[in-house]
Amino acid sequence: MNGLEWKRSRSLFNSGFSAGYILQQTSHVVDEAEVYVDIFREHARKGKMFSLDGVTCWYMMDVIGAVALDSQLHSQQQFNPLASALRRQTPMTKLRAEHDAVFGADITETANTMREQPHLLNRLPYTTAVIKESLRLFPPASAMRGGQPGVYLQDDKGNRYPTEGTNM
Repeated sequence: MNGLEWKRSRSLFNSGFSAGYILQQTSHVVDEAEVYVDIFREHARKGKMFSLDGVTCWYMMDVIGAVALDSQLHSQQQFNPLASALRRQTPMTKLRAEHDAVFGADITETANTMREQPHLLNRLPYTTAVIKESLRLFPPASAMRGGQPGVYLQDDKGNRYPTEGTNM
């Protein structure tokens, strides 16, 4: 897709990023958070070290999938390339500090707090910025384009694949 066709398709997703819509999605966010907590419990049961950043990134991808795409991505159970956009320590530190400031340090109460007071999500400007930047870098729909005559993709073995008549 290109030009006006792409613009029309992209406009279909715009309403999914409004503040009102996101507040309506609080239960989906909490559902993904419960999976996140279950993963932590499983790691605790095993008693082994694990990457907090990796687990947290996949959680964020599931939240974005649930809210923006109305889809369960299950990124917490399998690798998702979009998670790599959030693997930097400084942003994670800022995210945690913002969440602690809004919800408090007792994470056992966060899910209930979000259910009872979903308006608190409006007090997470840095979290919102991280989500928007991730979607800007890895847009869920705008990356699709129509193939063109004479344009080929080439794999690492030199095989060429025509793009004409395909969506990428």
